[in-house]
Amino acid sequence: MFKLMAVDLVARRHTTLYSKYHGKKIVKEGGRFKMSLEQDQKSYYMARLEITSVENSDSGDYRAVAKNKLGEGTATINLNFEGGDKPKLKDSTVCITAGDFARDLREATRTRLSTECIKWKCMPEGQRDQKGFSPLYRRVYSRTRDKTTCGDTSVSRINFRIPDGKAPRFPKKPTIRQDGDILVMECILEANPVPEITWYQGTKIISDSKRVRMSRKATGKDTYLLTLEISNPTKEDGGNYRCNAFNNFGESNANIALNFQGGDEAGFAPSFVEKPRIIPNETGTLITMRCKCKAKPKPTVTWYRGTTVVKESSKIKMKIKEKEEDAYELTLEIKDPSGEDGGTYRCNVKNEYGESNANLNLNIEAEPEPEGDGPTFVEKPRITSDKGGKLVKMDCTVKANPKPTIVWYHEGKVVKESSKISILIEQKNDIYYIKLELKDPGTEDSGLYKCNIKNSMGELNANLTLNVEIIPVIKEKPKITKIIKRKAVVVECTVQSKFAPQCTWFKEANAVREDSRHSVRIEQIKEGEFAVKLEIESCIAADKGKYKLVAKNEKGEAISQIVELIDIPIEEEKKPGEKPTIIKGLTTLTVEEGKSAEFVAQLKTVDKTVTVTWYK
Repeated sequence: MFKLMAVDLVARRHTTLYSKYHGKKIVKEGGRFKMSLEQDQKSYYMARLEITSVENSDSGDYRAVAKNKLGEGTATINLNFEGGDKPKLKDSTVCITAGDFARDLREATRTRLSTECIKWKCMPEGQRDQKGFSPLYRRVYSRTRDKTTCGDTSVSRINFRIPDGKAPRFPKKPTIRQDGDILVMECILEANPVPEITWYQGTKIISDSKRVRMSRKATGKDTYLLTLEISNPTKEDGGNYRCNAFNNFGESNANIALNFQGGDEAGFAPSFVEKPRIIPNETGTLITMRCKCKAKPKPTVTWYRGTTVVKESSKIKMKIKEKEEDAYELTLEIKDPSGEDGGTYRCNVKNEYGESNANLNLNIEAEPEPEGDGPTFVEKPRITSDKGGKLVKMDCTVKANPKPTIVWYHEGKVVKESSKISILIEQKNDIYYIKLELKDPGTEDSGLYKCNIKNSMGELNANLTLNVEIIPVIKEKPKITKIIKRKAVVVECTVQSKFAPQCTWFKEANAVREDSRHSVRIEQIKEGEFAVKLEIESCIAADKGKYKLVAKNEKGEAISQIVELIDIPIEEEKKPGEKPTIIKGLTTLTVEEGKSAEFVAQLKTVDKTVTVTWYK
């Protein structure tokens, strides 16, 4: 019996079909021929052909073909008997794997191929290794010997001829995609020497045409990228495609199924059905990029500019609109486009069945950049005073080209020249000296001043805060408020001042010092106006007398008129059955938001049994 262990198969999915050929004739199992397929490892299979009672007619090329869902692979082995005698094999078995005889033949080839061949020492059937194959012992013999001896069996010389090379193999699953209106099928192939490539649609050979282009590109040693491109694909282009690769060592096929709408009820990958378009409006203020695709289910859409994902904003809007069943219109709108919006855009559509891309090039002619410089400060803006504070100067120095427009603002209002205000601008080359002069400033002139400097190249603002301080002013006489329940007195006076003044209350000629019964509070009523209060708790007879207020700041001081406290609050007991009588009602108060407000009403007599209800 003669055994040919011809092929180690590598398959990531279960091999569904395995067959052997002798020349062009398929080898059928039965009689002297026995075939088997054994799994060696997770993704490896051993295909075996056993021939008993070997004859000279059994010599020639043997080919093993293995197929699964993703394609097929082929390996070829040549068996040649030298001499005309029929081999005589009795009780021994020759076990040959593809790796064994390929390796040993290469060793012989590197030494003396013309004068030497390989002898295999045979082992009895019972002596097998753990994988089930007989151990092999190799020895190189001179060609001058006609026969070799294996145990007690005489064997005619058998010469295996395996040239150095690689059968075609597709190591990865083929891919299919769409670039614009071109459908692209790609396969990665390994082979040596370069194989013949044939593409099929069904059983029909595909040829190059105006719509169809085939290419092969070397990507590495013995590695190639095979491409089939179809322009403007239609439903008629659907079906099963096959890429066949053939060389002297074997052949292999890669299978691709191209399904269009209607062929798969569950769904199909997105594909673009029209050439993408760029549509500007008449005024050029809006550019719309539009694509149409078919997909089931509805695809997710992502727009790219170069390699950056485009996001929606006030300038950019993206829409997807279903026009008919499983057909969608995809748009990207750019408002007020400029030169920086130009470039290569890509619309990517994807669902669970696949994805596709459409490319668009947006060219926008940008307006020429204007020449010049925006305003910049040469010196820091500043405020100075002159003539003993009677003249205030605000000035700044800027550089600008072209000439800028200059506008002054006070608290948000445009400042205009008058007998009190002067605005001066001096120019030397592209340097501008800007001044605002204010005569006899008062508190009303205080606040934020802004100088706006602007030209076609840019804009600049100088912000200056002016604080004008004046002598405090006390226009009204202090007033006295009595709080009967607390036996308290509040002496209050209003002072006008830019900032809170330093305040001192006097009783007669002596300053009132703050203690547990005496306290001074200063509260801002509004901008430039303060309420100054002297509060006296638990009044006694010694608190009677004349009071005045002295208010000071950096500019000077003001003294109020004198107010006299004659009576101190005394609670009077109400007679039984007497009606409560209010002798002093509530007064209107104006307070700053966030501050406290106190409303006081006074009864004629003390009555702790009365019920008090407040209303707003």
